Amino acid sequence: MRYGIFGDIHGNLEAFEVVLRELNRQKVTQLICVGDIVGYGAEPNGCVEKIRSLSIPAVAGNHDWISVGKSDINYLNAQARQAILWTGRNLKSENKRYLDKLPLVIEKNDFQLVHGSLKEPAEWHYILNLKEANDAFSLMKKSLLFIGHSHRPIIFSKDKEKIAYSFTGRLSIKEGVKYIINVGSVGQPRDGDPRAGYILFDDEKKEIVYKRIAYPVEKTQAKIKAAGLPGIEAARLADGR
Repeated sequence: MRYGIFGDIHGNLEAFEVVLRELNRQKVTQLICVGDIVGYGAEPNGCVEKIRSLSIPAVAGNHDWISVGKSDINYLNAQARQAILWTGRNLKSENKRYLDKLPLVIEKNDFQLVHGSLKEPAEWHYILNLKEANDAFSLMKKSLLFIGHSHRPIIFSKDKEKIAYSFTGRLSIKEGVKYIINVGSVGQPRDGDPRAGYILFDDEKKEIVYKRIAYPVEKTQAKIKAAGLPGIEAARLADGR
């Protein structure tokens, strides 16, 4: 199968629609989301409804659960709290029910998905370094784990006891090696590249390819400003920070 895997859409409908059109053009077999459909952006309902209408399997992200009162808001910074409170007020009831029921972990035949880490997934830990990666490796039931949360694409690998990381755009999966793959972000990249990010995973070729695609950033920024959301959430989209 050919999978299109993405996450951290964060209410950015322009970016999400561009990614979906590209994935449709590439004729992937299945779409999967690693969470944070909402938060920061001005179109949470549109993004949730796209996921629902296409029956895309998704795990819960911290912003998804915070928006419906299932997770603690207090650790977010002031701008993020303002944005997620706005999101909660503006979500339709049917979209709230959908987000409320999202699972923390999904297991497929040969991979798992979680938003942050398999270590206490409802605590939303990040995987940013080798120690944090090792904590997740020890809990993996499959050889592949797809994550989001940091908005930064990165691959951690474990071959026997050796753990390493890379920022390669293409990965050939090796037998006997475990991998944690951060798929980057559709709606708010933070790696210095403002283009929407996602990955293609071919389980027959045993290959993962990172993809980026431009979208109308100015249109998204205008909607964020018109909604009265924090200006930083619009400004940061221009440079992917």
